[in-house]
Amino acid sequence: KLLKEKTSGFENLYLSIDMDVLDPAYAPAVQNPEPDGIEMPLLLDILSEICDKRVLGFDVVEIAPNYDNGVSAIQAAKLIFEMLCFLEGSKMKG
Repeated sequence: KLLKEKTSGFENLYLSIDMDVLDPAYAPAVQNPEPDGIEMPLLLDILSEICDKRVLGFDVVEIAPNYDNGVSAIQAAKLIFEMLCFLEGSKMKG
């Protein structure tokens, strides 16, 4: 809700999602793991609230594939899929 308020004055938005905001349980293969980072469901809730027709694009950054056992890559893929769904849904709403 706070992010929606803070971005209300902007006509267009570009979101850059840094995977190291997540708790290492969700994304262990990042450059700067954040103990007590947020959980994936909370991140998805936040993003679903801010995704509207003003969002022109997004990126997902901060995965270290050399250190990944697949967990971080799967979470990043899930995040990309959910973002595409949120953005498509915002187009449908008008």
